[in-house]
Amino acid sequence: MSNSNGQPSRGFALKLRQSCGLGARNKLISMHNSALEAEAAAKSLNYDLAVFEILDIYNNRTLTSRV
Repeated sequence: MSNSNGQPSRGFALKLRQSCGLGARNKLISMHNSALEAEAAAKSLNYDLAVFEILDIYNNRTLTSRV
């Protein structure tokens, strides 16, 4: 999908799955163009990946960390 400018839409939301030093549960951290981009952003925050979830807003899926 693209927005009105022809740019890819940001369809992946990086959110907190549980409360931590970054904020309360369900807090939106950032929006991304791909799940891999969102995962890289989560890793760059230096927290356990288990505190994050990635929401695929177009396919109504929730992705969690791989253990």
